[in-house]
Amino acid sequence: MFYKSVKENDGTYSIRESKAGANYQVIMLGVRGCNVSRTLNRLYTEEAKAYTVYVVAWDFEGGKDFTWYYDSADANTDFENEDVEAEQWTAYRFDYFTNTNPRTRPHKITAEIETKLDKLCEATPCKKESVCQ
Repeated sequence: MFYKSVKENDGTYSIRESKAGANYQVIMLGVRGCNVSRTLNRLYTEEAKAYTVYVVAWDFEGGKDFTWYYDSADANTDFENEDVEAEQWTAYRFDYFTNTNPRTRPHKITAEIETKLDKLCEATPCKKESVCQ
């Protein structure tokens, strides 16, 4: 990701991001001048970190769905409580590694997982299947 600051008419700055260095989108508004460097440094530092979210996914007749958690214990409890026999679906449990901070950009994590869900489910050895499927 690339980040830049742009001075706005009201004297504050907007922070913008781009994947390829073009077509910047505004991600923050109203940043005071004294906080611009700190904000940009934080964004670049957070981007370099690796984060893990914990996913429980379901494969059912109408498609697939999932929920992700900040805590592995919550995901494990949810997975263990899945009643795949009664629901007629397959449940999957896997960890998802990302450079996106899940606390500040949860919608981005959800979008990342959605685009890769089929491959992630196929690759995980941790699943519970209904006998009737």
